[in-house]
Amino acid sequence: MMKYAGAHSLTEVHRGGFGGGAAGAVNSICGSLCGAVFGFFIFIGACGMLWYNEQATVTIQQELDYLNDVVVPLGRNLPAPGEHAGHAVHITGPVSGSVLTDDVGPFSISLKMVTLSRTSQMYQWVERKEQTSRKRIAGPDDQITHYEYYPSWYGSTVDSRHFKLPQGHQNPDKMPDKTLLTERPSMGQLKLDASVVSRLPGSKVDVTKEMVTGDVKVGAGYVYLG
Repeated sequence: MMKYAGAHSLTEVHRGGFGGGAAGAVNSICGSLCGAVFGFFIFIGACGMLWYNEQATVTIQQELDYLNDVVVPLGRNLPAPGEHAGHAVHITGPVSGSVLTDDVGPFSISLKMVTLSRTSQMYQWVERKEQTSRKRIAGPDDQITHYEYYPSWYGSTVDSRHFKLPQGHQNPDKMPDKTLLTERPSMGQLKLDASVVSRLPGSKVDVTKEMVTGDVKVGAGYVYLG
């Protein structure tokens, strides 16, 4: 095997070797048998997963049917204290929030919200792998593997520990994401648990310069650092 390395690329060339005879035949038969056994266990596992999913679907549907029979629909009419105690109720209405401040360090954002989530994108190294073959006059083909590294924006971490050429292409191991919850969320006189509030659907907020405190670049609804 030969390697050719550049600043942001690496090429490996595996020379094809000769094989065959009895040893090659035995290896081929063993490989086929192993594949058949592995496929059999995959089939058994798939059947088990299918049965489990069917049972889970039936159980969930039964629970939903039960709730549909016992739940008390109230709409926007909040129950009085003690009313419908111990019963499942369905209500709708606005949830009160508070001013939440996300202090990143170089900048901060303060908004009156029920929840405030910071979702980040990071400029990271990405590995691209390409495999080709090169014919030889005699013998098996050479196998060529080319690795190229380039930076790109990603909303999750790219694990650089398994790069073929990690030197000079290290990425951070976590994203600077964060979620803030209002301390005392309520719907009228009804107090809500944080576990309930965290499941409420949200919407994207396009950040403007007026929302941000700090000397940072703001554009297209995003804050840029670095």
